[in-house]
Amino acid sequence: MQADTYKQTFDELNGRISILEAQLVDQEVLIEDMEVANSTINEINDQLDEIESMVADISDKQNEFQSELDEDKELLESLAGQQTEITTSLDELGSDLEASSSDLAYVFEEFSLLKVMQLVGRARFNLGTENLSLAATDLQTAREILEEMHNSASENGDSGKVEILEEMLARLDKARDTLTNSPLLAADYLESLWQILLVGFEDVDLQAEESDLTLETTATPAEPAETPTPTPTPSP
Repeated sequence: MQADTYKQTFDELNGRISILEAQLVDQEVLIEDMEVANSTINEINDQLDEIESMVADISDKQNEFQSELDEDKELLESLAGQQTEITTSLDELGSDLEASSSDLAYVFEEFSLLKVMQLVGRARFNLGTENLSLAATDLQTAREILEEMHNSASENGDSGKVEILEEMLARLDKARDTLTNSPLLAADYLESLWQILLVGFEDVDLQAEESDLTLETTATPAEPAETPTPTPTPSP
């Protein structure tokens, strides 16, 4: 009877031990799960720290970007002010250039006329010394200058200058045409051209100039130049 009691007690103890062992295993599993959970929590905390650091960096960069935007805005406002000043300066410069271009055109025009006078004067000298080739060259250069001035005056619609320049070109062409066969007549045409050049683009009585030239050329017909007879040198 007593043995049965011991056996029952032993069985109960074994049962309790089995239960405790099972509970111990469950606790070990729970501990392992807690360790895994703690590790996961630590990883999550590390990731959160990284995210917070990234958010802080983004915030700093956003502040820097905003600061750069403010600086760019100030720069754009400054550039806009400078652009306005430049536009105003360009408008003033354009007005000054427009005012001075007229003076420059006048100076260039006077210079061109003086150049033509120089060439015509030199051609008259070469004609007087019977150097017809040089005279022809000077007259050709003078014609190119007068023709360029004539084209410019035509483009600008200056009919007064166009008329005077056409008369200059006509006298010059007549001088060139008669340069070889009638040097005296060519000299008369150059003299008439010279008188017009002296007046320039002021009021010129072209009809009076033409009338004077007609009277002069009628009174002095073209004659072939006489060849001087060489005088023999007496023998010593």
